[in-house]
Amino acid sequence: MQEFNPDVDNIAKEVTDCMLKIYDDFQKTKPDLIADYDKGAAIIAYRLGLDYFTTARNALYKELIIGGSAVTRSALENLTDLYYVYDKPNKYPMAYVESMEEFRKIMTITGAKNKKSNVLADSRELKQANKWTNAPIEDRVKASGGPLVNIYDLLSYFSHPNPGALTYITSKKLKDKQLNLMKQTNCMIALSLMKLVLKHTDVTSVKLNELEKLALKLDMPL
Repeated sequence: MQEFNPDVDNIAKEVTDCMLKIYDDFQKTKPDLIADYDKGAAIIAYRLGLDYFTTARNALYKELIIGGSAVTRSALENLTDLYYVYDKPNKYPMAYVESMEEFRKIMTITGAKNKKSNVLADSRELKQANKWTNAPIEDRVKASGGPLVNIYDLLSYFSHPNPGALTYITSKKLKDKQLNLMKQTNCMIALSLMKLVLKHTDVTSVKLNELEKLALKLDMPL
C-alpha cells in the first residue's frame, strides 16, 4: 500500500462497482444459505462487508476519519472471520451460518413474549447466540496472513479512542495522509473479501483478474 495514492477515489469507485455487481448477482439468484454452508458463509460475510465498505467509504469521503476508520476496522474483522471460517471447513461454515438463525430466533421470541423489549437485558442472550467460535479476534486475524495483521494494527491505532487517533488535527498534511491510507485500506479489504466470495460461490459478474488489477493499483497484490 502506498503512503499516499492520488488515484484512490477512482479506485474506490471501481471497487464499488464490483461490490454492487456481486450484490445484483445474489439478488437475482436468491441462494439458500443453509443448502450449502460453505457458500452461505461467503454470502453472509459479503453482505456484512458491503455495508461496512459503503459506510466507511461515505464517512471517509466526508473526512470523518475516526468514524470511517472504526467501520473499516469492523470490515477487516468481518474479512478475517471468513478466513478463519474456511480454515476449518468441516466445522466453522455450518456454525457460522447457523449462528444467524440463532439471532433470528432470539429476536423473534423476545418480540413475541414482551410488548416492550428490554434491549439491555436481552443483549447478553444475543451475545451468547454468537457461538460459532470462541477464538479471540487476535487469533482470527492471524488466520488471514501477515499483511492483514499489519493493517489490523494500523486500524486499531486510528480507530480506538486514544489521543494518537487525533494527531491529524495538528496538520493538514497528516490529515490528508491518514485519510488516504484509510481509503486504500477500505478498498483493499473489500477486494480481499470479493476474492473469497468468488472462490466459494458461483458469482460470474466479477472476475478474479479484475480484482487483481485493482489491488495492483493499491500496490497490494491479492
